[in-house]
Amino acid sequence: MAILLSALYENYKDQYQLRLVAGVSALSISVSWVYVLEDLNNIPFLRGNELLISTGLAIRNHSDWLWQLIKALEGKAFAGLILNVGSYIKNADLTPDILAYCDEHQIPLLTMPWKIHISDIMQDMCTLIFMSNYQKNQLTTAFQSLMFPLPVPQDTLSVLAKNGFMEKDIYTVLHIQNLISAAYMERLLTEENISYHLFVDKNRLVLVLHNCSAGQLQAFIRTLSENTLSSAHASLMIGVGETVSSVFNIRFSYESALTALKIAQKRRQPVVYFDRLGLERLLLSIPDKQILLHFYEDHLKNIEKYDQKNHTELLHTLETYLSSGKNISDTASALYTHRNTIHHRLRKISELLDTDLNDPEISLMLSLAFRIRPYILRQTEN
Repeated sequence: MAILLSALYENYKDQYQLRLVAGVSALSISVSWVYVLEDLNNIPFLRGNELLISTGLAIRNHSDWLWQLIKALEGKAFAGLILNVGSYIKNADLTPDILAYCDEHQIPLLTMPWKIHISDIMQDMCTLIFMSNYQKNQLTTAFQSLMFPLPVPQDTLSVLAKNGFMEKDIYTVLHIQNLISAAYMERLLTEENISYHLFVDKNRLVLVLHNCSAGQLQAFIRTLSENTLSSAHASLMIGVGETVSSVFNIRFSYESALTALKIAQKRRQPVVYFDRLGLERLLLSIPDKQILLHFYEDHLKNIEKYDQKNHTELLHTLETYLSSGKNISDTASALYTHRNTIHHRLRKISELLDTDLNDPEISLMLSLAFRIRPYILRQTEN
């Protein structure tokens, strides 16, 4: 988890006499580094989420320089602005209009007295950011080690526990693709008081939610989907994995989330919950896919081969017959075929399968085989 501006402010407000004068509601934003900004021409060099510090040196030659600075920063991905007040910038320069503008545009504006050395606050804040990033990298390594079918090292559990992720807690993994504003997502999670860890896996974001209730999860995804921009060429897509009750099962949540994301991509749906996939959820959870293929072939392959060889429609007839509750009239109506023709086809199907279609267990197995069939066809296409 990245360090937030609110944490830096609380940590150093007394030591460095920081005063929050505007943008109070926008402190839940992550800070990547601390950057001294005196020249407006350097704004394009910002990498994103820097906490800016300025003495306002240029205000000596341009009385409206502070206005120019704040307006030039609007829409840029920076974390906040600290003004070193006393020599160049005076308290009187922080007019009600400037403060109101920062509040309206959610720009965190802080001041510190001139006697504070910029090098001191930068060193302390950058050290804290560095340590936070180091901790984040340790956590990412720990979570990634859980994604492999190997014994979990004890030091992995120690790193997780040290950061509040306990062995028997609740975890839900999400795979997120085409999200532009990860910073907004992190801010949303913080505002909703949801514990999490976030890392990048190839071209996806992997979000591990910790002790997140079903209600919180749905509300978070709904808000994220409604208010977050996607890339110019693709829409936001989220795969939500199974919720598990142990760190040792996070791998299953990770893999089921990845499966849900792939389904979202194929169906062009913004969000797919793995645990809402019904029967497909069970099919996808079977590790050996050959089992599904053999089940399908045992029950339907003979009919499929007969249709291909004789240009008949026995497979479609059987599927329609089973889906109609084995009602001859409804099957005939759905297929625009005479009842006698349906009877003839069903007798041929029974002959090919060497079984009794009136047997409830046989009907169940055949229905299940038809549910497996689309999955088998997708695997063949891939």
